[in-house]
Amino acid sequence: MVGEPRRRPLETDKHVYAQAFGIYGLAAHARAAGDSESLEAAQRLFALVEDRARDRRTGSYGEAFDAEWRPLENRRLAAGGLVGARTGNTHLHLIEAYTGLLEARPDRAARAALRALLELFLARFIAPGANHTHALLDATLRPLPGPISYGHDIEASWLLVTAARAVGDDELAVRNRHGRHQPREVGRRRRAGSRWRLDYRTPRRWHGRCLPGLVGAGRGSGRAG
Repeated sequence: MVGEPRRRPLETDKHVYAQAFGIYGLAAHARAAGDSESLEAAQRLFALVEDRARDRRTGSYGEAFDAEWRPLENRRLAAGGLVGARTGNTHLHLIEAYTGLLEARPDRAARAALRALLELFLARFIAPGANHTHALLDATLRPLPGPISYGHDIEASWLLVTAARAVGDDELAVRNRHGRHQPREVGRRRRAGSRWRLDYRTPRRWHGRCLPGLVGAGRGSGRAG
């Protein structure tokens, strides 16, 4: 929701992408400051998203809603001018948010929701061959034509493993680690021993997402390069 100085709302739509970052930020503040009010607010927002946005038929999450939580076309997260009812972007950051909430306080409902989200992402958002994620799905979870988001691929490569560890499921963590896709063309292998070098012709926002992904890959594999 966007307002103006007289506190009259100018935009009243809701998006689960934004709700996810609300949960993430509140949970992070609760962990950093020991603030119980932030944690309670994060848990209320989690419960609201589960109640209003989760599709019980598919296990996925509706993303765009009006002020009364009535579904809207998902144009705010259109990719390359294309619109999908479900996006890898929103579902990935919802995984990130639920992971932070679970790390702030162990909770049965948050753990179950996060586990289900991980299973959904592995089954529906990772493309055959595991070398990229689907940016867009329709409401029945069929992949739609669309661009490949290398930045989100790299984020997924470590967020999924981190989430599986937060759930406390070693088997799921192994599935995420070994099924982790290898994003293409962001860091190109050039002949300099066996090291990777970034291709600086790619957008800089991908490089920012590269850093935690490469660190996570190094930790997981034990390879310093």
